[in-house]
Amino acid sequence: MPLAGLIDKEAELSRLARQISKLEGDLGKTEVRIGNPNFSKAPETVQQQARSLADKQRKDLATVEENSTTAFSRCKCRRIRSCRGTPK
Repeated sequence: MPLAGLIDKEAELSRLARQISKLEGDLGKTEVRIGNPNFSKAPETVQQQARSLADKQRKDLATVEENSTTAFSRCKCRRIRSCRGTPK
């Protein structure tokens, strides 16, 4: 099913930009927490949870950034994700 006209390109790109900004902020806070000299005094489980969270945030950020750059560039027919590269 073609999605042309059903999705507002500018609104979707704006939403992705806001999501990227939020993820960057969250990742920054987590990295500051991990980088705090006193953080090494925290229990090992807390340290591992924070490292795991930072890894997940990096992965999520990379995924959203990729989606932001490729969501509307796959095909000239402007269908998102359902397009196989051949305009109808």
